[in-house]
Amino acid sequence: MTATVDRRDDRWEGRVPPQSVEAEESVLGAILLSEDAANEVMDRLDPDDFYRPAHQAVFRVMRLLYNANQAIDAITVSEELRRTGELDRIGGISSITRLLDIVPSASNVDYYAGIVEEHSQRRALIKAGSSITDLAMRLDDEIHAVIDRAEQTVLAVAGRRVKDSMQPIGPVFFSTLEELEELEARGSEITGLSTGFRDLDRKLTGLHPSNLVIIAARPAMGKCLSGDTLVVDPKTGRRTPIARLAAEGIDLSHTLSLDTDRLGFDVTAPIACKASGVQECFELTTRLGRKIVASGNHPFYTVTGWQPLSSLSVGDRVAVAGQMPAFGVDDLGDAEVALLGYLLGDGNVAGTTPRLTNIDPTVVEDARTWARQLGMELVRDGGRPTYRIVGRKRPTLADVAREAGVSAPWASRAMRRLPGPSPDTRTRVLEAVARLGYTGRRTPLQLILDGHGLTGATSHTKRVPDAIFGLGERQLALFLSRLYATDGSAWTAQGIYRVEYSTVSEQLARDVQHLLLRFGVVAKVRRRRVAYDGGYRVAWDVAFQDPRSVAAFSNRIGIFSKERSMREVARMAGQSSGAARWESLPPEVWDLVEKERGDIPWKVISEATGRPGDHNWHSGRRSPTRSTLRELSEVLGSRRLWTLANSDLVFDDIVSIHPVGPWETFDLEVPGHANFVANDFVVHNSALTMNIATNVAMEGKPVAIFSLEMGKEEVATRMLCAVARIDSMKLRSGQLGEAVWPRLTDAAGKLYNAPVFVDDSPVVTVTDIRAKCRRLKRVHGLGLVVVDYLQLMQGTARENRQQEIAEISRNLKNLARELEVPIIAVSQLNRNLESREDKRPRLGDLRESGSLEQDADIVVFIYRDEYYNESSEKRGIAEVIVAKHRAGSVGTVEMTFMPEFTKFSDLGRD
Repeated sequence: MTATVDRRDDRWEGRVPPQSVEAEESVLGAILLSEDAANEVMDRLDPDDFYRPAHQAVFRVMRLLYNANQAIDAITVSEELRRTGELDRIGGISSITRLLDIVPSASNVDYYAGIVEEHSQRRALIKAGSSITDLAMRLDDEIHAVIDRAEQTVLAVAGRRVKDSMQPIGPVFFSTLEELEELEARGSEITGLSTGFRDLDRKLTGLHPSNLVIIAARPAMGKCLSGDTLVVDPKTGRRTPIARLAAEGIDLSHTLSLDTDRLGFDVTAPIACKASGVQECFELTTRLGRKIVASGNHPFYTVTGWQPLSSLSVGDRVAVAGQMPAFGVDDLGDAEVALLGYLLGDGNVAGTTPRLTNIDPTVVEDARTWARQLGMELVRDGGRPTYRIVGRKRPTLADVAREAGVSAPWASRAMRRLPGPSPDTRTRVLEAVARLGYTGRRTPLQLILDGHGLTGATSHTKRVPDAIFGLGERQLALFLSRLYATDGSAWTAQGIYRVEYSTVSEQLARDVQHLLLRFGVVAKVRRRRVAYDGGYRVAWDVAFQDPRSVAAFSNRIGIFSKERSMREVARMAGQSSGAARWESLPPEVWDLVEKERGDIPWKVISEATGRPGDHNWHSGRRSPTRSTLRELSEVLGSRRLWTLANSDLVFDDIVSIHPVGPWETFDLEVPGHANFVANDFVVHNSALTMNIATNVAMEGKPVAIFSLEMGKEEVATRMLCAVARIDSMKLRSGQLGEAVWPRLTDAAGKLYNAPVFVDDSPVVTVTDIRAKCRRLKRVHGLGLVVVDYLQLMQGTARENRQQEIAEISRNLKNLARELEVPIIAVSQLNRNLESREDKRPRLGDLRESGSLEQDADIVVFIYRDEYYNESSEKRGIAEVIVAKHRAGSVGTVEMTFMPEFTKFSDLGRD
């Protein structure tokens, strides 16, 4: 290392930074000789452009005198230097007068200044190189930020030359007339980049360089879920169908949202829920047995970002919750909770008297104890293994009549509020009812079942009552432990172990699967045929056997009366090294590993993890386990890999997607992360922008698309459907028909060579966009930048979200000027317009920041009347509202919208 340092020192020994003392002295001398020379260089040079400190001091004084409109000569300069105490330091008045003798000619000052400026820039480059070296050595900084700052450092040197911004207006008139003549000859009203839409171009005169264009609309126009989709409030534990939320207004205080940066769940308050009309929907089913019904363009979260249902296929893996901390605060009483568990598991509530079917004496005795707390008794049903749960002797109608001092018929009429009894008599009867605890013919348990809507439920229609979901952790564990004590089991056989629960009620099975998730137990729901009464019937199993879930179930729930079997399963699971399918991650994760690996050889990584140097990681082929990813994250020092390996998500395989026809649909609007958990799936809450991008690219202008919401495959699909005019769902299913294929291949041919560049990174900053666009512009050129959408971007201002969005919009505007291209940023609107009779957006509706209106050159809103009014006369028509136009007029342009193609078109042309 010492030798290396010596060689470096030898290389630079005797060398000084670039400079020209003669040129510096000539510039200063020329200023002393000529006022014209001063006018030439005062706005061109800075004191720091001079190498020698004495020359810097002299020029600084000269600029001070120049700005004060005072004479610049040897005397005035010397006196000012004397006043500041610098005259002696630079060599006295003789050094000033010497400058007058050195300058060859004051008329050549521009040439001398050019030499001084060039050497100044070379020194600045040397300084920039040193700064970049220091930046590169800051290992705690993100590399993309380091590279961006390094680029800015170099570009700052390149952009230091001061250009005279004060121009006489005369030549501008001539250049303007030339442009007008060219436009007239061309016969076009469009002075900027054409959007491809005649009426919109006429309104905007095209998209102009350096413009920031905001296109905004309400979220979820067309993205929607079926009405029976369940949303959980993590503060109360309650589950509510999304249709009920829409019908009753926001009755949901909180929901779970995914932070896609740390891949963990946050509690967020929804702000709107509304019906989205009848939509063609599809049912998605996963390997773990989860189901959800959604429209084709509803986005789901995958390891590569958000993907709409229409771009997903069987075998793809979507994010579902791996645990759901959603315990409530309600308390039903332990006896009620335990008996509900027993009766749902092994009971009969279809008849007039609840019955428990079980021969385990431990279970029977436990149920008897809980029943007695409710004033009930277990009575054996003859010789059968059935116990009736009946009430003890309780007050009769005659007892009430006797207590109130009236006849039994009169007491009955008073209780039923029938005509006859006086108000005084009715009061005495009701007081007697309260004192005696009279319940009529219904026992306390029957009243409980009535209250939960379970009376009359059969084995196939049983479900977990709504009130159970609102219980705290202890009572939920009590409920599940008694439920599993009946039709649940924990078994081992020849090294195999499993915990499962069986029922003939699909709804009950799915309810149990969800409740287990609250304890961190990931279970699979499986449909199977079982022998029954000489034939077969369908049953549903809720099963798990991975070590993590077994440990969570054993420690936090358990199975009453089957503790020994449960301990044996837990022991075997603790010794197991296997992992469930859901614990692995999609093979696409290897792409992220390769990015994080960079140029580090696999041999080095293998040895660092204690493996042989030739270990086969099966990169890109097998699904890596979380433990494997943890090891790689530690070796590579990757925060992203570590976050993914320890996330709250499970990436579940899709096993089927099939159409279910038109359904009434709904959507929930959640601020912040703009997503929520529904049916335990992670789901998300801009077609005009993509159409403009396609049109620009088809004209040969390079377009950069930063898609934070859709994957690149969905972007390609949308473009293909729009150009070919093919229904997106037909394209996804592959059922196109012979007549459609020619249009599809023709559109693909047109788009293949279109200069469209897509970045579908789910997290992006303006810094990322700047760096990528600079490189793209250098290599391919650049005509348009699209950001979809602005609220998903990240900024550095962390005081609040409004300031963060303000920073992002300001930086996007600056970037548009720097790149000299228009930037279109898609934005969402806030909920204020929902409360107005006229739902057309206004500038004040821009979500999260008024700075969007301030920074944008153009603000465009999209409004579809049919979205709000089923009887709208403007079906199929979208109003494109130009609400702000810094250089032109505002107003509304009506366009045709074809949702099946995700395509806008000029009104009347299609």
